[in-house]
Amino acid sequence: MLPNYPEPTAWKTWGSGTCLLHLGPPRQRRKMEERPNQERARRRRRDGLQILSSSVRSMLYNGSEVIRDLEWVIFDEVHYINDAERGVVWEEVLIMLPDHVSIILLSATVPNAVEFSEWIGRIKKKHIYVISTAKRPVPLEHYLYTGNSTKTQKEMFLLLDATGNFQTKGYNTTPNQVRAVWLFLLHFLSQRQQTPVVAFTFSRTRCDNNARSLASMDLTSSVEKSEIHSFFQKSLSRLRGGDRQLPQILLMRDQLKRGIGVHHSGILPILKEVIEMLFSRGLVKVLFCLRRLLWV
Repeated sequence: MLPNYPEPTAWKTWGSGTCLLHLGPPRQRRKMEERPNQERARRRRRDGLQILSSSVRSMLYNGSEVIRDLEWVIFDEVHYINDAERGVVWEEVLIMLPDHVSIILLSATVPNAVEFSEWIGRIKKKHIYVISTAKRPVPLEHYLYTGNSTKTQKEMFLLLDATGNFQTKGYNTTPNQVRAVWLFLLHFLSQRQQTPVVAFTFSRTRCDNNARSLASMDLTSSVEKSEIHSFFQKSLSRLRGGDRQLPQILLMRDQLKRGIGVHHSGILPILKEVIEMLFSRGLVKVLFCLRRLLWV
């Protein structure tokens, strides 16, 4: 458990390959009397940083002063250390972190957690504690929705229950993911009050096309539309007039008002942040995104 320091800033998303740096309280940081007042104020406010592991490695190589103020580093999705291309970055960061920095490693898919922790303990010369559980906070169930007939438009078929048992009922149909299926599915889920929905789509183009195919669908109430409009306009007020008329911004404004969002690397950063915050408020009813996006 982290010490009883002021909580660092909370982020809505963690992409793969990110970690959270926790800076020590002001009384334990290096004396900053020689720094300008503006710099001291900035450092006091910054209790936590979300940053890519590759950026941490660069900071370690360059002797960044931030490293001297570190107390905790929280690695999310640490199983990426086994990635053939990026794993070396994680290894270098773990090896190079100073001894005074404590670490927390998070993962839901490390198969050999004890063996991995022993390796960490050897290179850091510290006791490593493994805390694990086989219980899911939210039961995971797999359903099949086809919507390809009048009978199945209002029905979902359970394929895998919360205990991992495979169910064969209804598995004699094959879903055809065309526009009509999305319309029927989202209408069905809205009636059951099972939105917001995250639709993981393994292609940026398909994310965009799926959202555009729902041009006739409206998933938000008048009150929600007003809240979305106000938040959207306020968030983009910092942009210049011409920038606020960019085609992507106009398209996203229309989609968001109807409760539809798209999130991938081709979306403008300011729009991605707006979408994340609206989704966290439950105002984006369906979000088409790549599998790299994780919500917490």
